[in-house]
Amino acid sequence: MTGRLHASFSSCMRAGWRRVHGPIPETHSPNRAAAGGRHMSITAAQAQHQQLEAVTVPPAQPRTEQLGEYVARKVSASTIDLGVGQPAPHTLPLSMFQAAAQHRLTPSASTTCDPSLLLQYGPFRGYPSFRAALAQLLTKRYGCAVHKDDLMVTAGVSHGLDLACRHLSQPGDCVVVEAPTYFLASPIFTQNRLTQVACRADEDGLDTAHLEQLLASGQHRVSLLYCIPIHHNPRGTTLSHARRLHLVQLAHQY
Repeated sequence: MTGRLHASFSSCMRAGWRRVHGPIPETHSPNRAAAGGRHMSITAAQAQHQQLEAVTVPPAQPRTEQLGEYVARKVSASTIDLGVGQPAPHTLPLSMFQAAAQHRLTPSASTTCDPSLLLQYGPFRGYPSFRAALAQLLTKRYGCAVHKDDLMVTAGVSHGLDLACRHLSQPGDCVVVEAPTYFLASPIFTQNRLTQVACRADEDGLDTAHLEQLLASGQHRVSLLYCIPIHHNPRGTTLSHARRLHLVQLAHQY
């Protein structure tokens, strides 16, 4: 067994070993121990294949089927549609939402809030109690103080992005975006009459050196930077620590 077939089989064996035993010590490498180099007999290959099949794999979840008026796009269980951005229902915390709604709609002596007012128009920045709880969570996660008065609840990312464009820029300004960037963000910039300037990106995320060149050139009236630092869509990259520090430096400088 040589060439591509050996490499493919070796990769599968290593994945199976890591799943059961963890990291592979150099002296216990499954493919080397059985193969003795670049070659493997059919008998040895069959034996290792049986060992790999014996590895316990969690049962696969049933294919999602999303039909009816609640979904933006109908999904059939007979088709795997990679263009749908709707998570499988079993991954959503439906029971938690049910319990939270029941909690808020039930009168309680521990709160002064009237449950009958829950569906009225609320404060435009969000419920103070929610923002206070969120501030506590973010303070713990970020390791620095976050105050509820610095937080604003939005109806999703698109709503927040549109608000940022309206209040932090003027028509004709430039917004720097990663190339490529999230395709649903571009229409929001266009609707706010902003000019999009592409900045390079690689496996470490936004190329902050190129960003610095764009800012230093003075050719663009940049008022915003749209960056996806964690699990970039569509690249899937994460902005490196060094570039995060450089980005903060550029924000203070420009």
